[in-house]
Amino acid sequence: DNAFVSACTRHNQAVTFCGVNGHHQNGIAERAIRDLQDQARKQLLFAKARWPLAIDLALWPYALRSAAEYHNQLRTDSTGKSPIEKFANTNVGPNMHHMHTFGCPAYALNDRLASGNSAPKWSP
Repeated sequence: DNAFVSACTRHNQAVTFCGVNGHHQNGIAERAIRDLQDQARKQLLFAKARWPLAIDLALWPYALRSAAEYHNQLRTDSTGKSPIEKFANTNVGPNMHHMHTFGCPAYALNDRLASGNSAPKWSP
């Protein structure tokens, strides 16, 4: 514990404490959590409107994970870097081919069809 405090002091950082249920004392973190929750809620509402039979509230953790991924990959500030680029100190942009609409249908393709072969006529 003392090593942590001395490391903070060496890097000119202060250690402060927050009371239980003292949300007003940690505004930056609370705002980030609220922004992620709002984004995840929007993604779930949009997906539910498009595919009502497939989307359920059980997908909430996945929507939150998707919102965090988009936040880390896409959000830029005045430097033009995303948070993941600033954290890793790299200049690699996001690969947009990996970004899809949350909750969109996905289909598993038959390997034989993908390789150019035809499917058997009487086989499902």
